[in-house]
Amino acid sequence: MEDDNYVLSLVRYIHQNPVKAGIVKSPSDYKWSSYNCYLDKDNYFTTILQTDLILELFSKNRDIAKKEFIKYMNELNKDEFIDIIEKEESVDEEEAKRLFKTLLIERKLIIECKFQMN
Repeated sequence: MEDDNYVLSLVRYIHQNPVKAGIVKSPSDYKWSSYNCYLDKDNYFTTILQTDLILELFSKNRDIAKKEFIKYMNELNKDEFIDIIEKEESVDEEEAKRLFKTLLIERKLIIECKFQMN
């Protein structure tokens, strides 16, 4: 994913799918959604989902971030992701692993540990 705006649009698209499909009236009503996890509501997904990365894109203050998250997730939009034409790029498996590890370290999702064995 190329930038933070794209990530946020994708998260909104996913959370709004059940609403657009007419299954529920609000993203928070869909029981299989991770939407409520971002609001610290207790459900199954809360135990397996890391929400800080997305919320921090709104604000470092968690209360403000949650309010902005709700506002953004409920905005009317025409986000579409099904027909995206991707640029074809070729990355070998080792390079992909290295890039993924670098991203995780940059986002502070893992800490790089280096040690030497004699």
